[in-house]
Amino acid sequence: MMPSTGSETLGILVADAGNSRLKWGQCDNNRVTGAASLPLGEAAAWQAQWEQWGLTPRHRWTVAGVNPPIVEQLVEWLRARGAEVLRLDDHRQLHLAVLVEAPELVGIDRLLKAVAANARKPAGRCAIIVDCGSAVTVDWVDEAGGFRGGAIFPGFQLMTRALATFTAKLPQVTIGAPPPAMPGPSTTSAIHAGVYAAVTGGIRQLVSELEAQAKTAPVIYLSGGDAVLLASALTTAEYWPDMTLEGIRLTAARRP
Repeated sequence: MMPSTGSETLGILVADAGNSRLKWGQCDNNRVTGAASLPLGEAAAWQAQWEQWGLTPRHRWTVAGVNPPIVEQLVEWLRARGAEVLRLDDHRQLHLAVLVEAPELVGIDRLLKAVAANARKPAGRCAIIVDCGSAVTVDWVDEAGGFRGGAIFPGFQLMTRALATFTAKLPQVTIGAPPPAMPGPSTTSAIHAGVYAAVTGGIRQLVSELEAQAKTAPVIYLSGGDAVLLASALTTAEYWPDMTLEGIRLTAARRP
């Protein structure tokens, strides 16, 4: 994104603060055109990305996320550079019907993905949103575009960390690829196979339950930091890595 002369706003930048990484997105009027994954709380890395993209205070930012301390740190960091920043932290800021018991308690990332899904899914179709990061969420957007809630359970790294933390001898294992074929010939490979099966099996079960309730065939979207590991196991899902950023962009585009 190249700087220009004058005092006009140059464009929209979006940011999503997760539990493991911070994502920035460059946008035009129709889509997220570029994304960067940055470490949490490391202002030097943020500054390097700012310079690489040639950003100036005339870029307008919209920031959201499930990690409030990092959201607050980023907002302060951007405003210190003269940037205009909108923070999304309330479901009422979104163009979305949140049809659950306590809308204010739903993670903003789940709702932003629903906003993105509504902009892409065919009219009259429902959607299932699978997000795999620190936690796994499987959420339901009904035929009219309302967010109906879903399910939450631990992701790959939380599961492997729990095994290492709460047992005497099991090692910490990083799930960086789908596992080899069963049976796992070592403790490490057995953990790899078991955790991968637990995550993929849980997602398939939840998707199956939602599909059984659907009046029309659901569109399934797959997102999140570990989603790429699931692409081969969830072949009916559309992989959409920048889904949360797109939800932020769509919300920002509705600003006056």
